[in-house]
Amino acid sequence: MPVFGDTEYPEDIRLKYRFLDLRRERLHKNIVLRSNVIASLRRRMIDQGFMEFQTPILTASSPEGARDFLVPSRMHPGKFYALPQAPQMFKQLLMVAGFDRYFQIAPCFRDEDARADRSPGEFYQLDFEMSFVTQEDVFAAIEPVLHGVFEEFGQGRTVTPYPFPRIAYRESMLKYGSDKPDLRNPLVITDVTDIFRGSGFGIFARMIEGAPWCALSQRRGQGHGRAASSTA
Repeated sequence: MPVFGDTEYPEDIRLKYRFLDLRRERLHKNIVLRSNVIASLRRRMIDQGFMEFQTPILTASSPEGARDFLVPSRMHPGKFYALPQAPQMFKQLLMVAGFDRYFQIAPCFRDEDARADRSPGEFYQLDFEMSFVTQEDVFAAIEPVLHGVFEEFGQGRTVTPYPFPRIAYRESMLKYGSDKPDLRNPLVITDVTDIFRGSGFGIFARMIEGAPWCALSQRRGQGHGRAASSTA
């Protein structure tokens, strides 16, 4: 397995010879980039007046969005520790105790399927908490941090200046069909119900007149149902 070049190898080969795989230029750069990004986040959060705390890894299970990973206890046979899905309980304890600005590059363990942007089972996140603040205070604290990191490591790409644009949830769902739209995509959902109602375009016309969700929408006083099409 040569360490030079960009030749792709099967995953089992890469894992078996991981000590060689990590020497490859692309992976080496990715690991260095990760280290530099974390250092930048840490520096910027401290400059904002936050203090870094490390929260426990072995803990009791708490209600979260995924399944816990369990670790058997040697001292208490038949019982288990849980790995935290997020440091939620601990950071709120810190807030109650008077540490009013906390952050952590926090490991999160979740027994769920892999996603495109995270490894299966575990990932790290910038986790922070503030006491006695408004939503605007939170935005004002984190937006300069995120903007600075993307500008520092964006290799000259244009970064939206802060304060970042804000879209109401209802507007976002109506226009983009998502509460986290990618605004680089110019497609916007347009309501064309009235255009096709009673038109010669039989498929759409029958769909509008016969759709139960359309009638339900009208009964609830929410206006017409949406026969949506994407337009640039």
